Parts: sequence; C-alpha cells; structure tokens
Amino acid sequence: MTAIREYPRTRIVATGSAAVLLRDTKQHESGVGRWTSVHVPTLSFYEYGQLRQLEFPQLPANLTLDSLVSLDAKGREEILSACLPLQREFNRYLLQGGFPAFVSDKIPLGMAQRLLREDVIDKALKRDMAHLYGARSLGQIDQIFVYLCFNSGGIVEKSTLAKEMQNVSAGTVENHLRRLEDAHLIYRLHSSKLGGKKSLKPRQKIYVADPSLRNAVILRGEGLFNEATELGALIEACVFKHLYAFYYPEQPSFGYWRSPRGDKEVDFVAVFPDGKRLAVEVKYRESPRLGSKEGLAEMVRGAEAPERAFLVTKNTADFGPAEEEKSIFRIPAFVFTYLLGHIEHQRWRQAIPVPPQKAPYGQESQPLSKEAAERTPKTEEKS
Repeated sequence: MTAIREYPRTRIVATGSAAVLLRDTKQHESGVGRWTSVHVPTLSFYEYGQLRQLEFPQLPANLTLDSLVSLDAKGREEILSACLPLQREFNRYLLQGGFPAFVSDKIPLGMAQRLLREDVIDKALKRDMAHLYGARSLGQIDQIFVYLCFNSGGIVEKSTLAKEMQNVSAGTVENHLRRLEDAHLIYRLHSSKLGGKKSLKPRQKIYVADPSLRNAVILRGEGLFNEATELGALIEACVFKHLYAFYYPEQPSFGYWRSPRGDKEVDFVAVFPDGKRLAVEVKYRESPRLGSKEGLAEMVRGAEAPERAFLVTKNTADFGPAEEEKSIFRIPAFVFTYLLGHIEHQRWRQAIPVPPQKAPYGQESQPLSKEAAERTPKTEEKS
C-alpha cells in the first residue's frame, strides 16, 4: 500500500505459478527498464509469528548477523532467553506454517494439507502448466515433483531420473526441472566454484520450496519428528528458504561446496557480487559435533575460507562460537530462521519508512488561516 500511495503511476501485478507461462511463451520480450520481477517466497518463521500474533522477543536495536556474532556471552544469553518461547511454535511452522491461509489453529493439519494439495499443487501443475505443456508433460512434471518431495535436499542426477521415468530423455527432465523452478516450487543448487578452480562433475541438489508443501504432497505429519534423517533434510530446506529470501536483494550466487576429493560437503555457500562468501552447514541432531575433518571445518581453514560461517543445530545450548573452530558460529535453527526474518523486517522498515497518515479526503490537515476563513463563503444552518 505504501508503494501505491507514494507512486500512484506504478502498477503492481501479483502472479502465482502462472508466471511460468510468461517465461516459456515464444512472444516473451525483455522488460528491462519497464518492469522488475520480485520473487515473493512463502512465509518466513518471523512472518508466521506475526500472523499468529505471537509475543515478539525484545531484541537489540539494529541487530545484524555481524553484530550477533560479535556479541559477548551475556548478550547472546539475553537473545536466546528472549527467543525461547518461540521454540514450541517452530515444529508447527514446519508442518503447515508456510502459507497464510493455514496459520490459524482452527484449521487442523489434515485439512490444511488437503487444501494445499488442491489449491497449490493442483492449480500450479494441473491448470497452469497443463495449459502450456499438455497432458503428457503434465504427468511427467507431476511425477518428478513427487520424486523431489521424497528426496528433497538430495543430489539429483538427471540421467538417473530419466531412466527411472522410462522413455524420457535427460534433456526433457532438465526442461521439467526448469519449469518447476520457474513456478517457484523448487530451488536448485549447483556445486560452487570458488577461487576459479574447476568444480566436480556438475551435480545439483534440489529442495522443495517450502517444508509444509513437501509434507502435504507426501502426507507427512507429526511422525516425521521421530525420523532424524528426514527431519534433517526438512530443516535444510527451511534454512535455505530463509537464506534465499534474506539475501535476495543482494543477488548472491547460491550453491553447495564439496572438497576437491568429493568426500566432504558444506550445505550452502553464497558468493556475493563483491566476492565475499557465506557458508552455512545444517546439523539438526542431538550431538552436532564439528570434527576437524568435517566439511565446514576444512573450508574455513582453507585458502578459500568464507568471511562468515554458521553451523545451524537443534539444541538451544548450541549458541555461540564453536569450541572446535571459533570462526564458526553455532545457532539453533528456530533462532536462526526467526532472526533472519526479524533483521529483514527491520531492514525494509528503514528502507521504506511509513509516511505520516494524511487526513481523509476533503478534510484539511491544517486549520484554515484567518485570511482564508474570511474569504470562505458563509452558509446558513437550517434546523
């Protein structure tokens, strides 16, 4: 509303998965200088808390990731204590918190997942894409998306996936993956190339765009919290979604890192236009020990060490510099995702301040001067 009020000649168009139609049409033309596309992801944990009307933690003013890392033990303890009440909401957010319509307690999980399948998946795949690609391609796209929901966060070999689908080429699989990406249903990460070195054979990791969407497709409920491996992959997807949304204005190149020998890995690496790097590893388990031979430890000690490195964990005790490597900052997943949303919100408030409210149309914001009042025609009051 601020943009519309302050720039009345600006036109804002919101699209859903139908945006993929614009990208694939043969008549597509460049909009450089005439329009700007902005990706709006599903709800962050912070935005979910706003809609749930949760009590906001009292956090330091102008908090940033850099200032967070620089805090002393007392400062970290104050932030952790303020955020602790949010911990119990995090699991609910993972199950059904990514879409505004299903945040309310009045909608049970089963109904929310059914509506997600009908309103999001069916419309995105069975209406928008079917209109452009036809029934046969629709079946292939749907099959690939279900496969990705079961294997979110895993390495995807297009040739292997093509063989499993039978009579489908690797090129066709690539086209379908691109369409799912254009529809904002998945994120794709490639092995990062740091320092100009040649990367390994290109292999991509794929994450479903929102954890609650993935759970709705493959019917995962509260039982997934007892499956450590599956839960770890779900948290990875959640963390990346928050990283992508948080750094979107800076346009970094996202990928994952693998050691030259291919035996070690870091989940997420962001390379910014100025050359700076951020590394994030997710270890969502009870004892996330960071051994000296772990991928993140090797990366921060190497010649291509990132300027900032985070180890996202499960336990609230993991909040501060890692004992094994002080340049790595440990932080619980629910705190990390919430703080990213909080910092992003504060950043936008500073960039786009809310203007003072104007008086309703037809009313003067200031009283008339004496001279203006004398020139105003008098009207007789009728009883």
